Amino acid sequence: MILATLSVEVNWARVAEGASRGLNFLSAFLQPDFTSRWRDIQQGLLESLTMTLTSTVIGIVLAIPVGVGAARNMAPYPSIFFVDPLSPSLEPFKRSLSQSCLW
Repeated sequence: MILATLSVEVNWARVAEGASRGLNFLSAFLQPDFTSRWRDIQQGLLESLTMTLTSTVIGIVLAIPVGVGAARNMAPYPSIFFVDPLSPSLEPFKRSLSQSCLW
C-alpha cells in the first residue's frame, strides 16, 4: 500500500481545495432534507417499485413456459419448446441480465 501511494503523483494543493467540498458532501448525509425533496424521493420510490413489479411479472411469464418445457415428465422429448438444445446457450445470457440491470 505504501509503494502504491508513493507511485501516485498527488497534487496536495488540489486536495486541500477539495477537502472543504468533501466535508460539505459528507455533512449532507448527517442532515438529510426529506421535506423539500419529498417529490423527488416519492418519484424515485415509485419508479423503483414499478421496475421491481414489472421485472417480477416478466420473469414469471418467461419462467413458467421454460420450466414446463424443460421438465422431462411434462414435455415430450425432444422438447416442444426447444428448451433442451437452447438451455446451454441461454445460461450465460440469463446470468448477464442480473448484472446489467443494475441501473
